Amino acid sequence: GLAPAYLALGQEFRVPALILRFSAAALARMGIPPEAATDLLSAVEALERGGAMPVVDHMADLYARPKGDRLGEYEAILRGLPPGLTHLVYHPALPGEEIQSIADDWPIRVGDYEAFSSPGLRQAIERSGVRVLEYRALRDEMRRP
Repeated sequence: GLAPAYLALGQEFRVPALILRFSAAALARMGIPPEAATDLLSAVEALERGGAMPVVDHMADLYARPKGDRLGEYEAILRGLPPGLTHLVYHPALPGEEIQSIADDWPIRVGDYEAFSSPGLRQAIERSGVRVLEYRALRDEMRRP
């Protein structure tokens, strides 16, 4: 499969690959054969144990939800985050004719832009105690001597 090549390229170029922490049972539910799942879990554990690659503990994704109070929805996510490294999926876009012409889901994207541009979200992040990281910071950590 592609997973070994994906992990190898991440290591070679010392960039964080998006690797989610899965259990053997979760991989089985995705249709991954047991032997391949065992090999994949072992490879991910070795990378993480050796400090070669960060592993994402949780994924937070509001993208599939209909547009509502995006700021409130993100504040709720912050309040409910478990400990560990969480990858947040969002698709911010500036409002305007361009995004409306290329994306049917433009209201969600504009809502994300507005939420992440809001001082209210910055304040909610500060109150939550969540530490915000970009993948650049993870990359820089991987490249430290």
